[in-house]
Amino acid sequence: MSRLAPADHPRRPYRPLARSLPRRDPHGRLMSCIVQIAGEGAVIDAASSRPWASATFNGSRHSIDLRFDAPDAHARAASLAETLPEADFAIPGFIVADLAVDAQDQGRGEDGRPWALLRLSALVIEDW
Repeated sequence: MSRLAPADHPRRPYRPLARSLPRRDPHGRLMSCIVQIAGEGAVIDAASSRPWASATFNGSRHSIDLRFDAPDAHARAASLAETLPEADFAIPGFIVADLAVDAQDQGRGEDGRPWALLRLSALVIEDW
């Protein structure tokens, strides 16, 4: 008989806490959702993510450069900049808590084709 497990207290198997499970990363799914919402002709030029935590939430911060190369690039970027911060994202196990358009740029290439660039930032938290 052990001092740690008296006969009247059966041993229970060890169960790790949920916090000790491997961290899931929603970065790829977030990128897919943004491109899907943006539509054809939109591509991710650059993207990065880093872990984020508060006293009550775990998550990640994301920076995304979204480029439009299409005849209607300027209008599409402007429209998306208006609607994207309020969009709903279907990322199982996560909530997009904040999404902002940090910068917008547009112009024409050497061939005269219009382009537009949106720099986005997002905070994605784990949904318990």
